[in-house]
Amino acid sequence: MINRFDDRHTIEPHERPAEASGVNSVVGAGRAFFQRVEHVVSTHPKHSLIVAALAGAAIGWISKRR
Repeated sequence: MINRFDDRHTIEPHERPAEASGVNSVVGAGRAFFQRVEHVVSTHPKHSLIVAALAGAAIGWISKRR
């Protein structure tokens, strides 16, 4: 995710460890993803609320169409 008002990335690139394989890598990747999402939400709360509202509207529209 790129902050449009700054040149720096807001989320650091994720690198997998060399020994990652199997279920442990899936759990570790899920935990790392959740931590990155927490970091973005804590640093940009207004943007996160806007994105959550838009996602809710999109999911509501899709479910209403079916």
